[in-house]
Amino acid sequence: MSDPTMTEEYFCSADSAPLLYQQALTLHRQNRLDDAKTLYRQVLALDPNHAGAWHFLGVIALIHNDLAQARESVEKAIALCDTNAIYHNNYGVVLKTIGCLHEAKTAFEKAITLHSEYADAWSNLGQILLLLKEEEQNIEPALTKALQIVPNHPDALLHLAELRHQQERHAECAELLEKILPRQPNDVGLLRRIAESYLSAKQYDQAGDYLSRAAQLFPNDAEIQHRLGICYGETGATAKAKTHFRRAAALPNGKPPWRWKHLWYCPVYFDNTQQINDYWQQLHCDLDEAIAETKVYDWRTLVYDGFTSSFHLPHHDRCCREIKEKFTQLFAPTFAQFQRPERKSPHRHKIRVGFLVTPGHEGGFYRYTSEIIKRLDPERFEAVLIYHDLSAKAFQNLAGLAHVTHLTFDWNFEASVSRIKNAECDIIYFWKVGADVWNFFLPMCRLAPIQLTSWGTHGTSGVHHIDYSLSCRLAEIENAQEHYTESLYLMDEFPAFQPRMHLSHPYTREELGLPTQGAIYYCPHRLSKYCPGNKI
Repeated sequence: MSDPTMTEEYFCSADSAPLLYQQALTLHRQNRLDDAKTLYRQVLALDPNHAGAWHFLGVIALIHNDLAQARESVEKAIALCDTNAIYHNNYGVVLKTIGCLHEAKTAFEKAITLHSEYADAWSNLGQILLLLKEEEQNIEPALTKALQIVPNHPDALLHLAELRHQQERHAECAELLEKILPRQPNDVGLLRRIAESYLSAKQYDQAGDYLSRAAQLFPNDAEIQHRLGICYGETGATAKAKTHFRRAAALPNGKPPWRWKHLWYCPVYFDNTQQINDYWQQLHCDLDEAIAETKVYDWRTLVYDGFTSSFHLPHHDRCCREIKEKFTQLFAPTFAQFQRPERKSPHRHKIRVGFLVTPGHEGGFYRYTSEIIKRLDPERFEAVLIYHDLSAKAFQNLAGLAHVTHLTFDWNFEASVSRIKNAECDIIYFWKVGADVWNFFLPMCRLAPIQLTSWGTHGTSGVHHIDYSLSCRLAEIENAQEHYTESLYLMDEFPAFQPRMHLSHPYTREELGLPTQGAIYYCPHRLSKYCPGNKI
């Protein structure tokens, strides 16, 4: 660390400061931070105005999370030398870590002013703009500039991936993260993040590949096994999904409901009716085994770990009542403490009707139900529109109605149940029941004295806590009640209303991007709704 030919007097002179500083930098690069810190302090003892020593003392303090010392040291460096872009960039990093985001932005902009081709500063500016939730058109150029200067700059890629995530461009997010992977091939967090992005993009094969790599590195990670189960379930490989879900549930930090989560999944397509029969037979057997466990879960967290029946079951050309009731029977004991509430204000002359819709189903609800809400007699009814915070934009057009109250909930299930109950609705109409875990479990909490569903739910919900299902006589077969858990109330008209759309003008084929000649075939439903036994 020192030259034995140099005398003690030399090290006590100001001329020795540059050599000590270079030695400190060498130790710093070797990550011998404590030794480097000692030499930086020796440099400052000889030369109190050495900006570099003050700066790197601040960097070391930041690494050690001594934020007050980091800020003080870097500020001293800048006071001594205001023209070094690196000092301002690292000052911005300190300020960002402290939480002074606007000041950090100014520091990064100063660094860029001093050195316009400074990739780290551009990357850090992009990140701070993300944190400040500034406009996307301001964020992207900063990150793009960093990548133009240093292609595959890891931090810039990471921040741009976060921007793509916020834009819900999930496949692009994954592709950006993949560019970082060669530098960090065994980073399980990065592997999982790539997998999650592909899951969000519904590219399950790619997600499964990255989760499998993560599982090889951490075979006892319950969440990795759980996500693998989801990948296999979504691609129709229900046997493999079952294996991974059960493995996940048995590991430390595994969740008991995961043991049966494969029941949520059903292959999209079957080659023949016999395959459907075999699937249903196995589903009945697994549900019977699960019910026999008589497991009571924590109702406050079940919505995050539980499951419902598959969307595909009602399209298999058979009665779903028994199978859906088994799904309810599996979870009903968890909600046994919830009793039917009584109407709080029996003398209230208006009937308070709640209309509840969960995220992802706003479109159909609005099309078929909004006009009914608008036409409710305000002398007889109070309407309470109940939806998630994320859905607020979808219901802006219903904000000005005097007889309609808007009630929002969030992802805290326990708090949401309490909030909806406090609205004291006499009736709650669930647009869908069982289409997702939220609209499956919320009715089990008995949010109103009368609960009902209708057109949005595909056939019966199988949930005993739903009292009525509204339908139309023209849409139901004879003895339709046998197919419903709920009391079936048949109307002469459809329990939905959608005004006829009026086109501003007739559209030509060219305007719609269609061929100018030839027949046009239109399939109004997704193919997964057709099973092999159906005649199309």
